[in-house]
Amino acid sequence: MADMLTVTVGTTDYTFDWIAQHIHIEAGVTVVTAADLKQAIHDAQDDVVAMPFPPIATFYNPVTLTGSSSTFLNVVLNDQWRIESFSVSGTLTVGGGNVVNVNNGIDIFVPNVLVSMVNNTSAAGVLVTGGSAVTAQDKLDIAATTWNTKTSSHETVGTFGEELATKSDLSAFASTVYLTPASATVIFGTVVTGTSANIDIRDNVYWQVDETVADGLTMEFTFNLASADERAGVFTTFGRYTGAPNSHYLELWAWNVESVSWELLHDRFIDNTNSDSESTHTYYERHIDRALSNKVIMRIVHNVTTYSANHEFHLDSASLSAIDVTAGNGLTAAQTTQLLEIWRILGLEVGNSITILPTGVDDANATIDINFSGDGISSTTMDRQP
Repeated sequence: MADMLTVTVGTTDYTFDWIAQHIHIEAGVTVVTAADLKQAIHDAQDDVVAMPFPPIATFYNPVTLTGSSSTFLNVVLNDQWRIESFSVSGTLTVGGGNVVNVNNGIDIFVPNVLVSMVNNTSAAGVLVTGGSAVTAQDKLDIAATTWNTKTSSHETVGTFGEELATKSDLSAFASTVYLTPASATVIFGTVVTGTSANIDIRDNVYWQVDETVADGLTMEFTFNLASADERAGVFTTFGRYTGAPNSHYLELWAWNVESVSWELLHDRFIDNTNSDSESTHTYYERHIDRALSNKVIMRIVHNVTTYSANHEFHLDSASLSAIDVTAGNGLTAAQTTQLLEIWRILGLEVGNSITILPTGVDDANATIDINFSGDGISSTTMDRQP
């Protein structure tokens, strides 16, 4: 027909209908870029078929704004020109620039109830080609939002995770310390034998606490980390819980300082068994009350609300570990070994004295001895002896 023309760009056919002012996209095509559409329109307008008709579109090529950003390619369809998909299902997306109609804005599609039409345009029309294009104020806003978020273990939406390593952390070394409970109490339950003093060490001497028919079993353990330099570790128990049926077991809870509530850490921390076993679980920074002597509170709780007086909990030991971080001297292990060897060669060991005889004499022709005492590094004194 004299008023229709098909051109091909890449593998996609574009059919132009000047009477209906439609650009038909062949069936099966799901993505059309602004650059390909521009090329198709150029090819169509160069054909003799287009000569009697006004231009289909106006183009605004990308303009460089800075070394790392430019405007998008803008294709402005004239009059009532629109895009029509010949597909009978799926989605057609137009992107890679701004494609709009001079009269209808972003409404550039011929309606098709069988196909979802998506026009990906940018309100700002700026394309970043390098860097981030983040402004100085953006950086301040991002930093303020991030650092005002509570520190946690990155298990809760809205938190950024454990505290970040600092330069001093990287030159530090760590060791594990183990703590016995500062206090251990029975909130619900009946003490049969032993006391909380029996759980400080693992020695087959038990603190036996049985369930009560009315309230079951709940025990609380309080620990105090030695300093703010100690980080979260694990909570560990050794013993056994005996009871039937098998659906009865003991849960582990911890006091969450951030949410000011009890948090379930493990819903089957100590299983139903007749033999002793070790149970262990990690706690987190959110469970350490730094304002109250680095306090950590753990609870062992019966999992269901049906209780039996003949269900017994035999606890041999309970402990909390923490990671003690000690600031280092910034030296690698190899550097430290080398320095120690130099000290040994020079005799710079703790308690050694070094006498140095100078090669010169003073005006009075008196010899001067200089005496160093100590290790020569951290505790050195010097005496001038005429």
